[in-house]
Formats: sequence, structure tokens, C-alpha cells
Amino acid sequence: MRLPKVNERRQESTHKQTSLKISLMEAIKKFEKESDYEFEPYEIDNIFLDMIKRNHESYISCKFGNLMI
Repeated sequence: MRLPKVNERRQESTHKQTSLKISLMEAIKKFEKESDYEFEPYEIDNIFLDMIKRNHESYISCKFGNLMI
């Protein structure tokens, strides 16, 4: 039985997100090893929060234009 397109997209998205998560975790570990520096959890959180903030700002600007808040 063939899944509806929405379900196929959702499955693909979940798979890609999981792959990206694993790649990011591996990249962090590789960076720590190469730089001989171990990040504290809050340092990694800060990096990801900054990425999320930029992503959301970009999305909002694209969706609604530049809003003066």
C-alpha cells in the first residue's frame, strides 16, 4: 500500500532531521578532538540557540516582511 504524499514527506523529513542531528553531534565531537577543547553543554546550547534565532528571524522576514518591533 502506498502512503499519501504527506506521510512520505513526513517520513523523509524525520529521516533527514535524524541524519542531520547525528552529523552535527559527530561534527562537535570531531571539533572537540581536533581543537583539544571540550565544550560545556551551555556552550553548545548557545551555538544552537543562535542558529535557531537567525533561522526564525529569516523565516519571519520572508513570511511577513520586515516588521519593526
